[in-house]
Amino acid sequence: MPHKCKFKSPTASNIFLFIVQLFCISALLCLQSVEGFINFKTKNTSRRHEYCALNTYRQLPPRMDSLGATINSQDEEPIYFIRKALFVDMSPAADILTAGFFSEKTNFVTYQFEKLKTYLSLESSFPKPSETHEMIVACRNTDGKVLALAEVDGRPSNKPDAAPRPYMCNLAVDQVFRKMGIASELIMACEEEAIAWGETEIFLRVREKNTAATNMYTKLGYNVEAISVDEESKDTLLLMKKILATEIDETSFSTEDMEMVKK
Repeated sequence: MPHKCKFKSPTASNIFLFIVQLFCISALLCLQSVEGFINFKTKNTSRRHEYCALNTYRQLPPRMDSLGATINSQDEEPIYFIRKALFVDMSPAADILTAGFFSEKTNFVTYQFEKLKTYLSLESSFPKPSETHEMIVACRNTDGKVLALAEVDGRPSNKPDAAPRPYMCNLAVDQVFRKMGIASELIMACEEEAIAWGETEIFLRVREKNTAATNMYTKLGYNVEAISVDEESKDTLLLMKKILATEIDETSFSTEDMEMVKK
């Protein structure tokens, strides 16, 4: 007697799982399309690096060792340089931010979602010329590769839980290029932007358990202003503030330099 195959009607959970899987596949395809479009726009890396080199935001000082001795001579080219971000930098910046903030909290699928969300967020909030808002990147000197990102926002916010302005956020460095002073340089660049806007202080938020970051901020002159708790993760958040030095330090300039500044 032939065996009859019984067809089982799909359950609600199976249907829901199928829909989720279909949505994940669609999102991944969308992400690949977005990345393909961005890669197409930045295909000519050499021209992009040439543009970056001509628009350097900040000249880096010679690197020093723990005793204050110069590691690199004036003839040695720094490994990286700092400049204001371009729109084409948003894709690699999204990669760095996602790896820095979500790599330990996600799996392969959810990581791609976070990466797409981060890119779209950066794209939609890219600074406009008339705004007190800037994104700053560190780039490798040899090819212009984006190594790190920081953002400083001086625009007023109507959100009740918004941090005071100007507010520094989204500071992240590619894992391969950490402990090279890049984060400190980006922080100083953000501070210079705030000073250019006429601000006398700057704020940031950091998780208390991130001791490496809190120690760095403390060494750079930031002090805890307030403490709160993240409702989602229940982590303790520190609101830190730094008073910005807007006066010129005459001891760091020669007599000739000071005469030119005073003129």
